[in-house]
Amino acid sequence: MEKGDLKVSYSKLDLERIGTVDLNVQFSTVNVEKAGVVDLVAKYGQVTFKEIEIIEANVDFSGFEIESLHKSLDLDVDYGNNVFIGGIGGSTDHVQVRNSFGPVTLEITGAINADLTADMNYCVLKYPDDLIEFKKIIKDNNSNEYEGKIGSGGKTQIEIVSKYGNVRIRE
Repeated sequence: MEKGDLKVSYSKLDLERIGTVDLNVQFSTVNVEKAGVVDLVAKYGQVTFKEIEIIEANVDFSGFEIESLHKSLDLDVDYGNNVFIGGIGGSTDHVQVRNSFGPVTLEITGAINADLTADMNYCVLKYPDDLIEFKKIIKDNNSNEYEGKIGSGGKTQIEIVSKYGNVRIRE
C-alpha cells in the first residue's frame, strides 16, 4: 500500500511495505517490514515495524516496537506494554516520547550526536554512565529533570516526558 487509510480490528496483519499511511489498529496484531510516513493510533494490540522513516503514534494499552527508526518519532503512549524503539542513530533527526504508566526502551545504534532532555515524574531514567554527558540533573522527591548530550550533541533531538513509567536508554 503506497498511500491511504488502513483500519485493522480484531485481526492479525503482516505487511511487507507501506508508504504514507494513516493506520488505526484496535484489538489486533500488525507487523510491518518497511514503512515510510505513518500516523498510527493503536489500542489494545501489538504493532511492530522492522524499518520506518517517520512516525507519529498514539498508543494506548498496546505493545509497540520499532527495530530501526530512520528519521523521526513522535510517540504518545499510555499503559504501554514493552515499548521498544531501536535503531536510533546518525540519520535520526527527532525522537519525542510522552509516556504514562509503562516502561519504554530507547536503543541507540551507531554514531549519534544528540541533545537529550528528560522530565521524569514518579519514575526514573536509566542509562549507561558512559553514553550521556549531562549538563543538568535536578532530582526532587518525585521528579527528575535531565539535560545532556550524546556524542557532541546538536543534530538529533531526544525529548522524553514520562509519568509513572521508567525509560531506559541503551546501546
